[in-house]
Amino acid sequence: MAHYAQLDENNVVTQVIVVHNNELVVSKQTTVNEDGSISTTVIESEDKGIDFCKSLFGADTNWVQTSYNGSFRGKYAGIGYTYDSLNNVFVEPEVVVETLQTVDIPMLTTDDIQALSSSDIPALSTSDISSLG
Repeated sequence: MAHYAQLDENNVVTQVIVVHNNELVVSKQTTVNEDGSISTTVIESEDKGIDFCKSLFGADTNWVQTSYNGSFRGKYAGIGYTYDSLNNVFVEPEVVVETLQTVDIPMLTTDDIQALSSSDIPALSTSDISSLG
């Protein structure tokens, strides 16, 4: 099986599909070996696979073959990866990690809780509750 990555206008992968090897075959050559065994050499073409993808998803789509085991084009393409055409590799997206600011919140003591009166806690009316939904 062959894998093809669809690229958007910025060379970002939007989907990856599997294409059967039969769709890539350009030619086959069968040879009878000296020992009588038969071997077949199959020539495949990435361009033929691209044409197949375009026949399914539209002539204006952009496709590049990717390697499931990473044997070419650096890495197996995933959604969000970018195809670097200059270096002929897929580059994974950068992960941005944001740090959270912590704020100290004072703990309420039992005395603080006991000092609260019902007037400190607003009550909800029936109309307030109805408006929530």
